[in-house]
Amino acid sequence: DWIEVDPGFGGQPFQTRALGGSVPGPTILLSPGTVLRVRFRNLLKEQPGSYKTSDPGRFNQYGDADQANLHFHGGHVSSVLPADDTTLVVHPGHEFNFTVPFPEDHMPGTH
Repeated sequence: DWIEVDPGFGGQPFQTRALGGSVPGPTILLSPGTVLRVRFRNLLKEQPGSYKTSDPGRFNQYGDADQANLHFHGGHVSSVLPADDTTLVVHPGHEFNFTVPFPEDHMPGTH
């Protein structure tokens, strides 16, 4: 579903689709040594004709309107599936189970 976002600071409101129905998306709090498990469901509706290209070697590029991925900014975690692989494409109507171990010595902070 589309939501309207008011960016504030005199900017123009705009329509967008958002993770969990909000911008920014949900906050995840965890402790070092935790294994984060997320079932990520792409509930976006496919919009035929909305893609810039049909190149099968292209992943998660601007213009691939309905493809989705989940990425953990700042986490010092594995980039190998089933963890934080930014090239993974979750197509509309599909899901992926992320399993992301955060090391015992992971530094604290907002990431």
